Amino acid sequence: MNNILLIHPSKKVVGKQDTFYSKEYLTPSLGIGIIAACLQQKGINVSIIDLRLPHRSMSDVLSAIKNKEPLAVGITAFTNEITSAGKAAQKIKDEIKESFIVLGGPHSTVFPEETLKEFPAIDAVVIGEGEETIIELLNALQNKKGVENIKGIAFRSNGNILLNERRNAAV
Repeated sequence: MNNILLIHPSKKVVGKQDTFYSKEYLTPSLGIGIIAACLQQKGINVSIIDLRLPHRSMSDVLSAIKNKEPLAVGITAFTNEITSAGKAAQKIKDEIKESFIVLGGPHSTVFPEETLKEFPAIDAVVIGEGEETIIELLNALQNKKGVENIKGIAFRSNGNILLNERRNAAV
């Protein structure tokens, strides 16, 4: 299977400084770390770019996509980061149109359809815990199969937004 690029957005993508956290990059992205570990256990090559780090920028993201040609680009977002995530997705699509962009995190879980409506550059969103879902999604993309049977996603299909059945959460 190909590789995947995972991104944690930052408000600097939209030209702002984060006012909520004074040093937002001091908090590691646990969700991305968990997803990356699950993917690596399945033999998938994972790259992570945390745009909250002062030395990271969208040019790093675009260069990584051009050099590594990932099967998908995954972006995580809390609600306070969704505008930055959407802007990052749009910058990626503007530069590399064939990129498949999937968004995960709390915002997409609560507002899957609304997120896809608001941010047309995002191809799919993961609803709930993404460890199994992302692996199934990457397998479908790798094998050029449809995603309509993957539980826990909302996605675009022929101009429509479709919401699949939710995946059972681990208890």
